[in-house]
Amino acid sequence: MKWFIRRISAALAALWLCVVPTASAADDYDPVNTAVALNMAVVSVKHMTASRDRIVLDQEYRSIINNLSLGDIASDDEIVKLYSRLLDTINTYRLTEEESKVFQGVYDTQQRHALISSLSKMWPVGGDLDSFFASLFSGGITAYFGYRSEMAEIRNTMDQKMWSLKKEALTALNDLQKELLADSWALLRKYRLPDAYRISQEDLDYLEQTLAQPDKHKALLMFPALKKSFSAYPPFWYYYGEAAGRCGDVKTALACFDEFDRQWRRVLRRDPYRVQTAKQRILLDKSLPPSRLKELLAEIRENIGPRDWLDNLFCGTVSWALGDRKAGMTAVRNNVLFEAETQISPVVLESMESGDFDMTHFRRGFWRVLANVNAPVETLDLLTAWFNHEDGAARRMAAELQRLHPGAPVPCYVEAQLRRGVPQGRVRAGALLARHEDLARRDGKIYAALANFCRVYAGQGRERAQFLLGQICENGWGGEKEPFEAAKWYRLAAEQGSDAAQERYASLCERGAGVKKDADEAARWYLRAARQGNERAQFSLGACYRAGRGVGQNLAEAASWFLKSARQNYAPAQKALGELYSKGAGVPRDDEEAYKWAWLARLNGAVGTAPLINRLEGRGMFRSARLSAKKCERAREAAQKLFEQMNASSSADDETENR
Repeated sequence: MKWFIRRISAALAALWLCVVPTASAADDYDPVNTAVALNMAVVSVKHMTASRDRIVLDQEYRSIINNLSLGDIASDDEIVKLYSRLLDTINTYRLTEEESKVFQGVYDTQQRHALISSLSKMWPVGGDLDSFFASLFSGGITAYFGYRSEMAEIRNTMDQKMWSLKKEALTALNDLQKELLADSWALLRKYRLPDAYRISQEDLDYLEQTLAQPDKHKALLMFPALKKSFSAYPPFWYYYGEAAGRCGDVKTALACFDEFDRQWRRVLRRDPYRVQTAKQRILLDKSLPPSRLKELLAEIRENIGPRDWLDNLFCGTVSWALGDRKAGMTAVRNNVLFEAETQISPVVLESMESGDFDMTHFRRGFWRVLANVNAPVETLDLLTAWFNHEDGAARRMAAELQRLHPGAPVPCYVEAQLRRGVPQGRVRAGALLARHEDLARRDGKIYAALANFCRVYAGQGRERAQFLLGQICENGWGGEKEPFEAAKWYRLAAEQGSDAAQERYASLCERGAGVKKDADEAARWYLRAARQGNERAQFSLGACYRAGRGVGQNLAEAASWFLKSARQNYAPAQKALGELYSKGAGVPRDDEEAYKWAWLARLNGAVGTAPLINRLEGRGMFRSARLSAKKCERAREAAQKLFEQMNASSSADDETENR
């Protein structure tokens, strides 16, 4: 059946092309249209082969290959045959309907997250309403343009089989691209078009290299070298202008968009480049008169569909602000009617239908929908205080909420984090975090409701919100684990000096979870956190030195970091230190010290202490004791004393805070 549908699609495409008047039959036909259409197909296929990505293939099919305005392009027998084969080949490797929904869901979620960040960063006190709407919704971009920049991150959230193009697909597409290039040359000779309309394989390679350049300033310097080869290819001027705009070169950007307009031909039914060029003009050119703004908005409306929800929001809100309220409401209402987007659009539409925007009411409603917060107000107040470093207020609120709701995980978590920043508070913090892990496993749904709330503050650069968001994503509290999101937020908080975030980011680097596995990078971040007194990082850094992982092996350094962590009552470090003393590794061999630290680790709940203790006592498979019963007893007493001292300091800290 699938094969049959592909054949029918190709046949229909050929039929449609054939019924268009030929160039010889239409005296007023501009053959440049055919050249531009063919070049669009050539570059589209290059995007597919360069990316080796089925999602790119699917986007190119939807936006370019199957979007040609056939009524505006003359037929040519050779092109008809080639185009039919192209459709047939692409249809073989396109995303299934289910795969397409998965991708669109992932992409739309990322765009909503971007809107949350936009809202949290740029809410203006003054300014025109149209400027505000343009700024807010300009952050979103359709998947055709946005996927390339987010490709690595989105790929990491999906099965490789979904996006990876197989070798046979690449071979077939490369063969078709060669034929497309050959046909474009033949077309130039047939219509005696200038060489500016010919694109070579080498030109395509240079364009892909420029578009893939991660350094925006370097990319901007590369575009001028390609002007001669792509001067008659309209999308080139969009890409060049967009790069200039990102670098703040408004003059160059607008000049590129002017050239885009001069070279543009109606060869696509809905032209995504036309849409983005118009949006960029609105954003960059502050001198545009209302009449020109309306012309640009009309261009956008002409080239978007009812399910292009980001473009509909942009077009609708700016149209409404300029006074064309009917057109504005129609664009936004399409999102709701076609169920393209049903969270943000209803809030915008409701404000439009009220007759005028109450900006304060709109912001609150918009933020509430974006954040999707379904949590007690007291919990939100607690987190807000903690994110804002109002530690006294946060401590009082956490204590009161734990008294009223002893099973609530968030107050327990916040109190643990607050204690970590107080002298002698890390011992008590460890116990609270252990309790919190149990509470989060049993009732972590609250974090699913709080994720976007955290994202708003994280977008403002609050490192505590970034760290908590990283924790939610890493541990999957209330939902699925998202290691790549976790790595992103941990890194942002780590760069602001959060020792807890530095330790967690180092752990992800060490394991290769959400980031590339890199022992050297892990050791560097462990060191930064360890120097701030983070007991987990001190232990992990000691483990790195013990194994020579990311740093040169140095058992004395390992013992030193284990000791620092052990003195903060971190049980894994106490156990590790005991093992070093038992072997005389990095420290003088001392069985009594080994026994003391191993016993203290056992008192603190560490697992795996029995083999060392049994070996020292001569129990089980160990027939001869390395320590006398008297020395064992003395070591146990020393461990008990340390245990009581550490817990007494924590209790004293509790009393001080309560007073």
